[in-house]
Amino acid sequence: ETRLSEQAYLSIPGHNLLRGLLAGGAMFALTLAGISLALLDLRRKELQARLDILIVLAATLALGLALFLLVPLPWQRYVAPLVPLTCLWIAYALASFAALIAQSFRDNKKTAT
Repeated sequence: ETRLSEQAYLSIPGHNLLRGLLAGGAMFALTLAGISLALLDLRRKELQARLDILIVLAATLALGLALFLLVPLPWQRYVAPLVPLTCLWIAYALASFAALIAQSFRDNKKTAT
């Protein structure tokens, strides 16, 4: 009954983008890196930035625990509400890495002068 719908879905290019072991592992690693870097940055940030980090962290923990405890089904669609929070943590990690690289270039430029 759903064979035609399944074939139509699977024929779309990129339907499995970022769903394999390698890409999923990279996204998981970046998510953990973002959370870790945010926790390390808490001491250095101003009050408003600390509150922002803590709100996103609390939302991630609360939603993750609620989904784990209240939804007994292991299907992927039930963890979809975590996707925006995961994207925020990945963005935090990438922005932190970009800032480190930019700082490295600035430091190298100063020592070369």
